[in-house]
Amino acid sequence: MWRFRACRLGAADWCKPDDAERKRYDTHPLFNRFGDATTALAGVDGRTWIVRERDWHGWPDPPRYVFFALDPGGSIWCARDFHVWPQAWARPSEKH
Repeated sequence: MWRFRACRLGAADWCKPDDAERKRYDTHPLFNRFGDATTALAGVDGRTWIVRERDWHGWPDPPRYVFFALDPGGSIWCARDFHVWPQAWARPSEKH
């Protein structure tokens, strides 16, 4: 939890995934279980940050978003559900 707290306070250069990236995470055997669509990607401090969004969210369903931070080797460094997009994070842009 403290890792996500630190991540949400920092700025990230979020972008929307291209078709190949979206397919990679949307069909991944682990990530596809969490959320319905990959909506944002960022590279921060050598890690890959991923945000997936759920179609159904809020009580009694899980939070709207799920966040993953992968270390350079691909292992999950941080994972956390969250309801509201952090203020320090700009919304994803189309640039890549």
